[in-house]
Amino acid sequence: MSEAIRVDISEIADVVSAANIPEEQKRTAAWCIKQLPELYEQFCRTYESRYGNEIVRLEQGVLSEVSGKSPPGADGQQLLDAVTVRFKALHERLGLPLLNPKQAPRVPARKSRRS
Repeated sequence: MSEAIRVDISEIADVVSAANIPEEQKRTAAWCIKQLPELYEQFCRTYESRYGNEIVRLEQGVLSEVSGKSPPGADGQQLLDAVTVRFKALHERLGLPLLNPKQAPRVPARKSRRS
């Protein structure tokens, strides 16, 4: 894994660590971030989708913890944007699946009214 990727992940960890969010959310986000270097290394070595999917899952966890349980205020939105931009840059550089910081709720499928 390149040094640039390690630096990016370290910067994300620093931003989350310095954030004004509850300690429990910081710990959970830090746990997710801690898993990323090995997964990025595996993905860069093999380009297997399972690593890409796990990276996205953990990053979604970080974004979820950073944004909290309610809609973020101005400071929270800046934090969310800062982390999202860094993750998206990594995804673009490495060809990872798209990261969706705001996962839309699932809409139930319509039932056909055919007789």
